Parts: sequence; C-alpha cells; structure tokens
Amino acid sequence: PYRDKIFIIFIGFMLLFALCFFQLFTTVPVYFKKGLHLDEDMIGLIMAFNGILIAVLEMVIVFNLEGRRSYLQLMTYGTLLVALSFFVLNLPLVSGFVVACIAVLIVTFGEIIGMPFMNSYYISRSTAANRGQYAALFTMAWSTAQVIGSLTGSQIAHSLGFHFLWWGIGGICLLTAYGFYYLNRRPVAAAL
Repeated sequence: PYRDKIFIIFIGFMLLFALCFFQLFTTVPVYFKKGLHLDEDMIGLIMAFNGILIAVLEMVIVFNLEGRRSYLQLMTYGTLLVALSFFVLNLPLVSGFVVACIAVLIVTFGEIIGMPFMNSYYISRSTAANRGQYAALFTMAWSTAQVIGSLTGSQIAHSLGFHFLWWGIGGICLLTAYGFYYLNRRPVAAAL
C-alpha cells in the first residue's frame, strides 16, 4: 500500500474526514450541554437517534447505493453532508434542541452515505495477498484520527470557542470532499 500513491492520498483525506467525524462523540455532546443548554437526558436521546437511524436505515441505503456511483463519489456526498451538519451547529435557530436534531440527522446520513464505501474502496484497491497491509494502514489512520481529533477539538473549543471549531471542522470537511472528488476524476482511482 505504501507504493500505491492514490491510496496514500486517499488515506490522507480519510484521516481529515475522521478527525472531523470523531467530534460527534467528543466535542459535539459538550456543545449540546454548554452551548445549546440541553440536559444530559436530552443529549443522550439525540445521540441515540444517530444509532437508531443507522441500525434501521444504513443497510437498506448502502444496498441501494452500491454500484450506482463510484465509491469516491459517494464519499464526496457523505463528506459534504458531514460538513453541512457542523455548519448547522452555528445557526441561530430558536431552539437548541432543533439545532441538535437537525445536525445529528444530517451527520447520520453523511455517515451512512460515505463511511461504508471507505472500507469498500480500500478493499477494491488491494489483493488477497496485500489486503491485510491495506487494512492495517486504514485502521491506523482511523485510530490516529480518534486520538488527535478528540484532543485538538476540545483544545480549539476551549481556546477559540465552539463556533470557530464548527466553522473550521466544516471547512476541513469541504476540503476533504474536494479531495475525494479530485481522486474520483483520476482514471486509476475512479475505476474502482
């Protein structure tokens, strides 16, 4: 996998996506409490909404999307939705509950549309002989993002505020979506 330049570029963009996505489980619930003034029971229900939607809808949606678009194109759409979900957190709507529900709904669909195809993409680039090496690099990138994303997100929120964090995370997602779009336009990457 280290000689597969397209895969290495993909891993870089996927790492950026994961840095942003992991905010959902770390800084987003803190923002729901401190910024939107929701109580912990309400936050738990809203976060559970994500898991329930995934359990009910993900396999149906993935089944219907598989083969209709390239993996990279689906990752682009999913990442754009994730970006939108972070931008929504900065909207001055009437109710914090409404903002939280809309953001979680959008990020859930972004997750459903994009993330399963990240796995499919790396599998499609590998062979039976080197699939474990591809999987290892893919998994290390996710693990790195989980550690770095949690730490940096909370530090940025503490130092510069949540609104700055959401604009920044949304911007990184837009950059990542463009990266997936760029890779999709390259014949050696898009054919998979």
